Amino acid sequence: KVSPHNPSSHSELATMASIHVDACMANFQMQEHPAEVPPWRYEIFEEQIEIQNGFACLPDRPGLGLTLREDVASRYPYQPHTRQCLFNSDGSPART
Repeated sequence: KVSPHNPSSHSELATMASIHVDACMANFQMQEHPAEVPPWRYEIFEEQIEIQNGFACLPDRPGLGLTLREDVASRYPYQPHTRQCLFNSDGSPART
């Protein structure tokens, strides 16, 4: 059984892409989906991922099935986030 990590758990776009991949896997078990952060995640697309009886439904709309609300997206511009590096420049483990 496979339980994939959501590559960008702060985005319904990445979650929907993951759900499409999940639907193609015979040994799929469950999909990670943190549901509360960031709070705007449910505002940025016209549609929301439909859940029925604990299962995500694939949309019948074109592409991934999401329509970006550009007016909302413009209120949340991209802000780069750099995670703490776990390695020194020579490749040795860094102290955290």
